Amino acid sequence: MIALSPDGKTLAVASSTGIYVYDAETLEEKRVLNTRGFVVFTPTGHLIVGYHIFEVWDTNTGQQLRAFGAPIQKIDRVALSPTGEFLAIIENQNQAQQLRIWNVNTEREILTLDLDYYGAAIAFTPDGRTLALHNASSIRLLNLLTLEFYQDIHPVAPIFTMFFNPEGRTLIFDDGGDGGQVKALDLQTNQERFLLGQEVRGKNMTLSPDGLNLALINFDGSIQIWNLATGENWQTFGGDPTLDRITFSPDGKKVLLHGLETIEIWEVETGKILGQLFYPVAIGQVSFHQAGGQYWVAADGYSIFQTQLHMWDITTQQLVSLPTRLSNGVLSPDRRWFARPGDCGTSVEIWEPVSGQLAHELKVSCSGTPLAFSPDGLTLAVGEQESIQLWDVATGHLSWTLTNPGNYRVAFSPDSQTIAVGSAGKGIRLWDTTTGQRIWVLPIVRGEEETPAGNDNRFLIFSPDGSKLASMEYSAIRVWDLATNPRLYQRLYSLKINYPPEEGSSRIEGVVFSPDGRLLVTNGGDNTHFVIRDANTGQELQLVEYPNSAIYTVAFSPDGRWLALMGGGIIRLWGVE
Repeated sequence: MIALSPDGKTLAVASSTGIYVYDAETLEEKRVLNTRGFVVFTPTGHLIVGYHIFEVWDTNTGQQLRAFGAPIQKIDRVALSPTGEFLAIIENQNQAQQLRIWNVNTEREILTLDLDYYGAAIAFTPDGRTLALHNASSIRLLNLLTLEFYQDIHPVAPIFTMFFNPEGRTLIFDDGGDGGQVKALDLQTNQERFLLGQEVRGKNMTLSPDGLNLALINFDGSIQIWNLATGENWQTFGGDPTLDRITFSPDGKKVLLHGLETIEIWEVETGKILGQLFYPVAIGQVSFHQAGGQYWVAADGYSIFQTQLHMWDITTQQLVSLPTRLSNGVLSPDRRWFARPGDCGTSVEIWEPVSGQLAHELKVSCSGTPLAFSPDGLTLAVGEQESIQLWDVATGHLSWTLTNPGNYRVAFSPDSQTIAVGSAGKGIRLWDTTTGQRIWVLPIVRGEEETPAGNDNRFLIFSPDGSKLASMEYSAIRVWDLATNPRLYQRLYSLKINYPPEEGSSRIEGVVFSPDGRLLVTNGGDNTHFVIRDANTGQELQLVEYPNSAIYTVAFSPDGRWLALMGGGIIRLWGVE
């Protein structure tokens, strides 16, 4: 979700990694607000952010001014009255919805209404005195001074988007029941009509501030600008189907197209693109790095379409500016290299992230995933459909090809001389990286039947001294002893993880050993807490709750004093005793 300030100079972008504030003209990042939720600007230029409560921020100083509101579960729709006096939301609550309205000035909730249809829509009149509520098969008009409904209009099909014209006498909406047809409803006569005098369909739309033009996103991603007086489509541009929302600038001269990771700014008159902005919507893998006496935290911000490398200085807690936008890849342990699949899926690129230079382009025959650097940073493992390739990072030359069908996860031993490869239904194979020879296949015992381990290897990790290997499968974590007998590896223990049925696939993607190898951190089962265990026995030592969110990634700092926990797009640091 994005919001433009009333003067059109500031752009706020909501992300689970924070609220990004940009100069709307140059798209230069001004600051990141340490909060998250929906965003909407007040007429005075302050930013309201809503998640569990409402927060009012000054985007010029980055300071939170105040907070109000009762606990909120999940916001589906939000609208602020043009006067800034009333704030309305549609809240999702266990397969049901509620309309909730606050007076922003008094910070009091003035109305709560249970809705009988999942998928309601709301819109304020230009004078801010009336709220239109679409629910079930009708549109109802609510007087915000008396809090009474005074008009009920039937029948109306499902609506995805609706808003008033500048005079407040006509409600414009897209008719979901008719496949996105753009229609208008005269509130005096209760008559529907095609807004543009003909059947026009789209997946989203918005009205220019002067009410003269309608911007419509077509299903192919192109944008049409329609003159409402003549019914003429006088401008068409764009064409990215991933951008499904649109906003006019306050002066009506530009439109902002936005999706899950990209914002584009277009000039309406010329149909030319003025700028493009990429931003992360969540955080995936997180890791600690140490260089030049400084600690760094590296993380990949991701959306449905891509991941992007971000780095923070842990001392200043500032985001480090990188010269090249690096995405969809992995960072080497020494931060010297970043590897990612090439654009066409037939190559792997190795970049120097600090300088922004492309060092090597490796030719592969498949997608080039999984990717993993060895701990010494000298070798890159590239997964193909029937093999794992080991490449020399410095020269870009292929060292070994390991035949290993169905590659799913890979992990290097701390000395970089062994690589473990987990394959769906094929077991966990250990390979010698210096000779390219297979060492062993790890077995497990189910009853009296011995079968290959790793029917669904979601994660593999060696202990810091290389004496243990932890494998995470769909609902179990297994820890193997690799030190006792190098040709007859034994399983130390298995941990059953009882996930609630509703958790689905949203589960922690791994386990982690402490740097001294004494501790093992695992998921507690419902993703809202983690467990610190004795790495030798699996015994639970401490259970730690993770407030207000699920955990997806954990990492120890190099000295073992800190745990970085990622959940809900937020990284939290925990001290380890």
